[in-house]
Amino acid sequence: MRAVISGVAAGVLLASATTPLAQPSPAPDLAHAKELYVTANQAMIEGRFDDAARDFGAAYDITHDPVLFFKIGVANEKAGHCDTAQIYFSRYLKEAAPDPKFQQLAQDHIQACHGDARNLATPTGEPEADLGSAAPSSRPPPRPHRCRPARRCLTRTATTPRG
Repeated sequence: MRAVISGVAAGVLLASATTPLAQPSPAPDLAHAKELYVTANQAMIEGRFDDAARDFGAAYDITHDPVLFFKIGVANEKAGHCDTAQIYFSRYLKEAAPDPKFQQLAQDHIQACHGDARNLATPTGEPEADLGSAAPSSRPPPRPHRCRPARRCLTRTATTPRG
């Protein structure tokens, strides 16, 4: 009986000694994320919105910074992919916890793509206040951007949040 117990103990020790320890995940390549971000901004300037959305998305995959959802949303909106843009603006509002100024900007983009910002949840999970009962904005209505048929996009990018 002693031999069996000794054999089992030796097997357990041998198995634990040969099992590799879990390696920590490598640090994110922030330099590469910055390159992707710069490339995406250049693509936006050049009107290559699909490329910009792809590169902002790749930068997000590295950094997991939810502020990039706003940039991805704008790129998709300008590319005429308003359904996709609305998803990213919604994620931005829910995950980035933006300041009220940027919450309103994201909601403006959603509405410009024929969405309803009132259906979105705030970062706390509560429904948005009724935006229709608020006093009319003193801002002029957004200018249309060249989008696919039946879509209207915002063209302002100077007020996009920096990430």
